[in-house]
Amino acid sequence: MIRERSRRRMLPLLLVTIGVGVLDVGAALSGASRLDRPHAGKFRVSDRSPLDDCAMFELFDQVARVANVPLGFENVPGCGFGQRTALAIDRTTLLVASTPREAFDEVAALSGHFRWEEIDGMAVVRPSSAWHERDNLLNLPAHSFQLMNVDARDALYRVLDAATPNVGYEVSRKQASGVLDAPVSVDFGGGNLLRALNAIVRAKGDAEWRVGYSKGEAAILIGRLSKLNEPAVGYVSRIVWKAPGAGGAIVEP
Repeated sequence: MIRERSRRRMLPLLLVTIGVGVLDVGAALSGASRLDRPHAGKFRVSDRSPLDDCAMFELFDQVARVANVPLGFENVPGCGFGQRTALAIDRTTLLVASTPREAFDEVAALSGHFRWEEIDGMAVVRPSSAWHERDNLLNLPAHSFQLMNVDARDALYRVLDAATPNVGYEVSRKQASGVLDAPVSVDFGGGNLLRALNAIVRAKGDAEWRVGYSKGEAAILIGRLSKLNEPAVGYVSRIVWKAPGAGGAIVEP
């Protein structure tokens, strides 16, 4: 009789404990990074054989667009922005990855010259050496700034204005369309140029940033993270910036 009463007292407690456990698991799943969420389909990337460093952007970009993960990409010198093309199913490589993180890891393993990290909820891909170069463009300090209802082009210029030392740039006369027309508001607390670009892309949502190098100079693009079968749309700013150990004219993006 005593044992039966004890069981009856323990049952509600057991149910409550299990319920709390389920809530904890649900909270963990809902708060999981987008990069760790299982992808419903298969990840495919263009079959680029033989593969060179200038083709790497295309592969990382295809993973980002399929997974709808905001992307930041810095290319190696001499490759410009890299190609962005539609995925031809008959000329693709099937990845074994089941999550975006695994897919980015798998693509990164194809080349020893790129390393990626999750920063501010974005996939940021850079040349392996660039992460620790003090005089790298994206590692420049950037002071805090606030933006209220500005388009992507003006947001990019405000990011460049925040760099220390100053980074010169040419103002684009082209007008964007679609997602880049929508105004954005950002409160950036300071950091480096990379984090400032991340702040803009995160505020835009369906967007990406890219940095390309050619002829010893750099250019930055903020663009739309469109679907695989849609054209790329974005703002390009030509940067008056001499890459470390190189000279030459302003890059022609």
